Amino acid sequence: MSPDADVFSANWTYFEMAGKRNAACNYSNFYLYEDGTNLCFKLHQESASCSAARASCASEGASLISIDSPHKLEFMKRVIEAEEVVADAYIIGGFYDGVNGIWRWEDELGSPFTYTNWIDGVIPEGGFCVTMVTNLDLLWNAIADDQFKELWNYPFVCERK
Repeated sequence: MSPDADVFSANWTYFEMAGKRNAACNYSNFYLYEDGTNLCFKLHQESASCSAARASCASEGASLISIDSPHKLEFMKRVIEAEEVVADAYIIGGFYDGVNGIWRWEDELGSPFTYTNWIDGVIPEGGFCVTMVTNLDLLWNAIADDQFKELWNYPFVCERK
């Protein structure tokens, strides 16, 4: 077995242990629960635009995931690394509140970002949604708008709170 296969096996084992189902995390729609982050999530491998990803999560009683801590980001790295096919990027929850000039999560409160992981550490001034770029260690990139939907279709992660 190659070293890559060993890493895959180790990550998948972690994912199966950490991603166990929990009664608080609805069993329908294949959502998984992770104790360390108290996260109820679903990784959608089908590609969608930001708007379509938001609508898909909402139809499941969820929102696009809020990556609001380094621990949650590290957990998502392990989940993504365990996938057989890894996309170039994954859509996460986040939008630019132009009225107040800040980035907010798409949770029920519209919580402002308190943790960030932007490419080059530069906070973009505007954007329609956020992606985690896989070949850049899940650094974040802002997508300007949904105008060119076919160019910005990525898998996405939903979260239930």
